[in-house]
Amino acid sequence: MQRLLRNARWDADAVRDDLRAYAAEHLGTDGSVLVVDETGFLKKGRLSAGAQRQYTGTAGRIEDAQVGVFLALATSRGRALIDRRLYLPERSWSAEPERRNAAGIPRTVQFATKPRLAEEMIQPQSPVRAGTVAGRLPTTAWHRQSAGKGAKGPRYYDWAWVHIGTGSQQHRLIRRNPSTGELAFYLCWSPTAVSLSALVRVVGARWSVEECFQAAKGQVGLDRYQVRNWTAWHRHITLAMLALAFLPALAADAAPAGSAGSPTSLYARQPDHHKPTTAVTPHSRTASRTPAPPPPVRPRPPAPATAPPASRSPRRPWASWSGSGG
Repeated sequence: MQRLLRNARWDADAVRDDLRAYAAEHLGTDGSVLVVDETGFLKKGRLSAGAQRQYTGTAGRIEDAQVGVFLALATSRGRALIDRRLYLPERSWSAEPERRNAAGIPRTVQFATKPRLAEEMIQPQSPVRAGTVAGRLPTTAWHRQSAGKGAKGPRYYDWAWVHIGTGSQQHRLIRRNPSTGELAFYLCWSPTAVSLSALVRVVGARWSVEECFQAAKGQVGLDRYQVRNWTAWHRHITLAMLALAFLPALAADAAPAGSAGSPTSLYARQPDHHKPTTAVTPHSRTASRTPAPPPPVRPRPPAPATAPPASRSPRRPWASWSGSGG
């Protein structure tokens, strides 16, 4: 296993691309949602790529840890992790060439904030800045709606949305806690017109990435690795994500038509007459993104863990498992 993760010649990003296509084919629906979140991997010492003393929700405190930023696909058919980035701290890693070389970090990898890593996984573009408009919105701009069921029943918040940008389907969604007044911001885009209630349901799907982390660590060994190298970390994480995606895909394909997990049962549109506010004020806080479903792709099935015999179809570019990779 160590040789597979460190020295064998194969491309983890190419496997990741096949994973995204596989998940889109087997789990994708018209109501698909992309969710971004981070998770920590406790690691002692100074040799593991990206490890330093930093806060991680895995421990609930500051610990020696690596932090990965992940992209999840959530639909009514299932959910899966489909992309990953290892966060590289700026001072302790990005500016230390000897330490980078020892951990096998490519020279092309530069420091990027966690929101920027999220942007790169969704689509390459410039970071978007949010606006502080909540205090200037009229009372009529707020609407109380449920973001879905929680452990104690429906999760009710006050919601307001503001039209932004030049496109007709770009909005900034603001969530306000009725009890504490705490605010959260979401940058939203959709290919067609959507209602406020539809955007609220999409935001409510964020919990699915927590389930992905729990399942990945408990069922496919996402955090059970003994590697320190940058490339080896990405290879292990990618293979664990591929195994995780197979489980809900298998269950979704086996489910009878018209069952509770049918593609339209979770995010079906409902009538909504709330109109967005049009005024926007510049703001310095970075908003999290609630993206549209990924564009249609021509999916390819995942390749086996060993190179196929010559009598089968040609091997994928990343599937040269033999040989030494330097």
